[in-house]
Amino acid sequence: MKWDAFFQYLERFNAIVLFCFLAFASVATALWFFTLGADGFDQGYHDPYAEQGFANQTKYEGEEIELEDGLVVKYQIEDEDEYDLDVAGSNISLTNMQTGDSHLVLPADSAQIILRWQTIGREGENDEHPSAYLAFTGTEEDYAAGLLDVVVGRLSDFEQRTLAQRVHFVDAPRMIDKSTLSMIVWTTPDDARFWLVDLATLEKTLDRKVEVPAPGRIMNSGATNDDVASSRAAPTNTFSAEPF
Repeated sequence: MKWDAFFQYLERFNAIVLFCFLAFASVATALWFFTLGADGFDQGYHDPYAEQGFANQTKYEGEEIELEDGLVVKYQIEDEDEYDLDVAGSNISLTNMQTGDSHLVLPADSAQIILRWQTIGREGENDEHPSAYLAFTGTEEDYAAGLLDVVVGRLSDFEQRTLAQRVHFVDAPRMIDKSTLSMIVWTTPDDARFWLVDLATLEKTLDRKVEVPAPGRIMNSGATNDDVASSRAAPTNTFSAEPF
């Protein structure tokens, strides 16, 4: 009899312990869900920006450009639905984070678009602290023809100038010193020019012909002189957001 009573008390004790454990686990689980929901659990299912009307707005993502003595933020307006073209976008905005000055590379009502855009420094396009920018602009017809206008500008104050219109290719632009930009520009399919540009005035200071290999006889091949001559032509533009 004593052992029967003992086991009855033990079963009651175990039942009480199990009940308390389950009750504690239920309360803890409820508190966890409540706290997680308050901290953003629901955000996994609801976009708060979309609920507030941001879903249909144009989304801008700024790119920081570090200068030697400042910072510029670039906004690239892509308009993906408007242009079925592999180009940088319809326009680019630049803002100086010290002065607040801002600038559109193209006028707001321009018929052109930005075919390509890149910053330029002593190491070319990949310079950590660029001082200038090049914008290659044109219409959709220019895009189809592989033509572009060359716009050069200073990142310090956004002063810019169109150096040339409807050229065929631009190669190896870079700053050779703090105030001089150099590049090779194919003004026509068979005429390559070496340019120096004074960044202070945004004017060409040197325009010199670049010698390219002349047509000649190719041994052990079926190439003709006409085939060889065609190899002198300017490279074909492939417009995209990537640099030249």
